Amino acid sequence: MDIEDIGPDAVTFCETGIATDDMYRVSALYMQFWEPVLGADVMVHRVFHALLHHTCRRLKTWQPDTIQPVEEYRMRCIEARRLFGLERSTDNRAIARALEPLRATGLFDHLDLLHGNHWLAWRFSDEALSMLLDNVQYALLDASILAKLTSILDYRIYLFVALVRRMRKPVFALDLDLLSEGRAQPGQSWSQLSARVLRALRTCCAHHDLAAFVLLHETGSRRGIDHIEVRLVRDGCVWSRDLLAKIDPEVRGVVFVDGDGHERIRPAEIASFIDRRRSAKAARSGRAA
Repeated sequence: MDIEDIGPDAVTFCETGIATDDMYRVSALYMQFWEPVLGADVMVHRVFHALLHHTCRRLKTWQPDTIQPVEEYRMRCIEARRLFGLERSTDNRAIARALEPLRATGLFDHLDLLHGNHWLAWRFSDEALSMLLDNVQYALLDASILAKLTSILDYRIYLFVALVRRMRKPVFALDLDLLSEGRAQPGQSWSQLSARVLRALRTCCAHHDLAAFVLLHETGSRRGIDHIEVRLVRDGCVWSRDLLAKIDPEVRGVVFVDGDGHERIRPAEIASFIDRRRSAKAARSGRAA
């Protein structure tokens, strides 16, 4: 995991764009050490996020030293399914299968199904909750996007987008091995991963009104493209045309992504691509006026 611009002024005071009831957060510590080991079943990630969102909404503060209520947290399974887009299902067996891998993480004092498997009951350990709420660096999350996330890769990309999107110069880099983690065939090439990665980024861009320049790096750590750098553009960020066009010599290709789709561009043509988009936007605005 590689994140730039994490000093005290890294996060701007822009609007979050997240409804209060949908807002929750998770620390970069979780992303680095715990999320990659949750396993290959996307339902485990779905249930974890449902539990964390529910917990955050019931805490008085999100500080690492916050005191949890003595009582356990409880949530109807239908509420969890509705949160991650499976409300039409009447079967909680997939949720039940996700509980043992979650218990195995050691994050919970207990995690159970109650009342004929219709309710979830849990309590994070105090140490785990302190880690999850660590405020040195964290992702501010939006539960309303969860129904759109259908794979582990979707969740992984979203976490990184949420971690950096409010920074002055939002950027993150991911090794391809991290992107292929949890897949049936680890160590996949960029050509095998690209469609899923770009689709996940498009979902995030559409949800948060972002655009992304995906830089494909080849540094020799594996054959072909070995990691990607994602530069996010939003209103109020400090990415300029010249900064976006400034790239390292090992960049072999660039893909532009927004909520409408993606377009491949040559590294040397980033500046002219930006100019064309600005001209087209100005022309549309002129016609609308």
